[in-house]
Amino acid sequence: MSTTQMAANHEMNADQVPPAIVRPARSNRRGHVMKCIVATLTTAALTVSMSSVAGASGSVSPNAFSCSAGGVVSVNGPRIWTNYNTPEKVSYRLFLHRYQNSRWEVVAITNWATGTVNNQGFAVTGYRDNVTGLTLTTMRRFTGASAGFYTVTYAVQWNDGAKASGWVPSWNNPSLGYCRFS
Repeated sequence: MSTTQMAANHEMNADQVPPAIVRPARSNRRGHVMKCIVATLTTAALTVSMSSVAGASGSVSPNAFSCSAGGVVSVNGPRIWTNYNTPEKVSYRLFLHRYQNSRWEVVAITNWATGTVNNQGFAVTGYRDNVTGLTLTTMRRFTGASAGFYTVTYAVQWNDGAKASGWVPSWNNPSLGYCRFS
C-alpha cells in the first residue's frame, strides 16, 4: 500500500481535527457518544497499526518520532529483522505527513536508505543514503515544519521484494500518534 493510499485511508470529515481528537457534540448527546466511540476505535486502530509489522521476509518495529522547537521532526529509522539465518539487504524511507484538507497529506519524503540486517533486528552494515551515499547516523530529520499537526510513516522493502509500511508512533504524544507546531 502506498503512503498516499495510507493517508487516504485516514480521511476525516471537514469538522474534525486529526484522529483521536474529538470535539464534543454541542447539543446531541447520542452524537457525542458516537463520536467518543469513533475516537476510541480510531485510537485503537492507530495503536495496532503502530506495533510491529511482519512481512514475508521479516518484521519491522518503528521507532518513535519527536517534534522540537523550530519545526523539526526527528525520527530514527525502523528496527528491521529478516526471517532468514543469513543477513539480508533491506531499504527503508520515511514520509512526513501534515494534516490538511481534512486528511493526512505527504509533505516530505526521505531518500531510500539501504543496509543489511540480521534475524536479531540489527543493521549489520549500517544504512547508507541511496542518493548521497553517506552513512546515516541513527536520527533522520525533517526541518521547516510550519504550524499544524504532523505524523510520520515508513516504508520498508526487503531484497526479495517483500514490503511493509505503517505509522510511526509519536514520542511527544504516544496515544495520539502525532505532534503539533503552533
